[in-house]
Amino acid sequence: MIYKYEDVDLIKVEMEITTYCNARCQYCPRTDKITGGPQSWLVQEHMSLETFKLIFDPQTEKIRQLKFCGQFGDPMMNPSVGKILDHALRYDKMNILINTNGGLRNVEWYKTFAQRYGQRLEIHFGIDGLDHDTNWKYREGVIFDKAYNNMLSFHQNGGATTWQFIVFSWNEHQLEEVRARGLSLGLNQTFLVDGEYRQHLEQTNPAKIDEFRLRFANIGVHDYQGI
Repeated sequence: MIYKYEDVDLIKVEMEITTYCNARCQYCPRTDKITGGPQSWLVQEHMSLETFKLIFDPQTEKIRQLKFCGQFGDPMMNPSVGKILDHALRYDKMNILINTNGGLRNVEWYKTFAQRYGQRLEIHFGIDGLDHDTNWKYREGVIFDKAYNNMLSFHQNGGATTWQFIVFSWNEHQLEEVRARGLSLGLNQTFLVDGEYRQHLEQTNPAKIDEFRLRFANIGVHDYQGI
C-alpha cells in the first residue's frame, strides 16, 4: 500500500549527518579492509546546521523521531551535532535516537545533554567488550575507557541509554559478565551476534548456535538478533 505524505500521522526518519568516523571497524562498509582507512569512493563531509534546517524544518508537523545512526560515519563526529540536537528538540513532541561507538565527546558533554533532554534523547553505545583490548578488536580507534565513561555519564544523568553489544568469537567469553554489569548499573542492553560469525558457526559448528540461544536464555535475554 502506498501512503500520501499528508495521510501519515507519525514519521520516523533516519538521517546521515556525517560520513566521518573515529573508528576503523573491520566489517564496516566505510572501511577499506586492506588499508584500514575509509573507502576511496567515500566522500567525507558533515551536514551543516543550515542544511539540516532545510531538510528538517518543513516536516516538523509530521516527524516524531529522528535517528542518527550513521552507515558511513559516527554522528558524534559532526561538529554541529549539539546545535542540531538543540534545534530539533526544541519541538516538544520530537525524540532523537543516536547510535555511536561512544569514543567521541566527553563526560561533561553527555552530562549536559542528558540533563537537558532526559528520555527524549536516546543514545545506543556500541561497546563490544569489558576492556580496551577486547573492544579494540572490532572498534579499532576507540578508547574503551572514554567510551565506557561517556556511556555511564549519559545514563547516570538521566539520558535514555542502551549498551549495544555485538558478539564475536573474541568477546563471547564476556557475554555473561557484560549482562551482569549492565543489570548492576540499571542499563538497558541489546545483543546481536555478528553475521560473519554466525555464518562461520553454521558451516563449522552449528550446535553452538543452539548453545548461544541457551546462554541468552540463562542470562534473561530473549530479544536478541543474529541467531
